[in-house]
Amino acid sequence: MPFATTYAKISIGGRLRTSIAAGLYDGTSAGAIKSDGNMNFVLAPPSVVEYYGSNQVITGLGVGLATDLNNNGYKTLEINLSGRSPADSNYAYPATGAAPFGTRAVIVATKLNLISGVLNLDNDHDPSNGGGRSIVITSGTYTAIYKNQWLHSQRIV
Repeated sequence: MPFATTYAKISIGGRLRTSIAAGLYDGTSAGAIKSDGNMNFVLAPPSVVEYYGSNQVITGLGVGLATDLNNNGYKTLEINLSGRSPADSNYAYPATGAAPFGTRAVIVATKLNLISGVLNLDNDHDPSNGGGRSIVITSGTYTAIYKNQWLHSQRIV
């Protein structure tokens, strides 16, 4: 008899490194954790999810089975990409529609580590859709390590 839901768990002190363009989990079969077969996931504190490589969507809550902040929200989120300048086309960015505590919200419980590359909070530069996107850190510390790291929050002319 098949299970109603299958789980993947990143345990205490565990690290999941992804280089999948669709991000960690987007409610489809495109993410690093695929939703096929009712797949769900648990990110236990203080686990780390590292976006590694280039051109990735930072996925949030409110899609597929990823609706529980305690289980599906990032504990520590690391951005460690290959981009090296503000003009670089390789970057990570919050999912389309990501609004603070809304659908697709990218919520981090304790820490956002900016290791390398570009974190782009407004990748489409279209003010008609509300402008930039958010990453919400709910508690703990904001740690920024600006070693070859750039943070974009608006259009660079």
